[in-house]
Amino acid sequence: MALFHDRLKKMKNIKMILIYIILVPAVSFAMGCGGVIEGPRTATVNLTWDAPSQNADGTTLIDIAGYRVYFGETPLTYPNSVMIFGTATSASIGNLRYDRTVYFAVAAFNIYGYLSSYSNEFQITLPK
Repeated sequence: MALFHDRLKKMKNIKMILIYIILVPAVSFAMGCGGVIEGPRTATVNLTWDAPSQNADGTTLIDIAGYRVYFGETPLTYPNSVMIFGTATSASIGNLRYDRTVYFAVAAFNIYGYLSSYSNEFQITLPK
């Protein structure tokens, strides 16, 4: 199994590309006594990336089981993640707050559960 771990760890970087952002207006919650509470406005970011096809040593990469998309509001710090199983190379990340910069990275995992290193980081600043 160490061989598979080494091969996956040495994969070439995954390139990530932002597709588009879906902006969601503020949500209002009606209160029993006639008042309204405004919730924060949120957005959904749709990401896509190129799947790696080779290990760093040039051999064909054949055992990808999915991807993990990491994200957070601090560069190189990703307290949140979403797993994508199978060969899909896109993800929709929702409930992101307006007026924030969000940083993303992707890592592949193989059928044995080993993760690759992160892709290059991508950032987007959501509008006010």
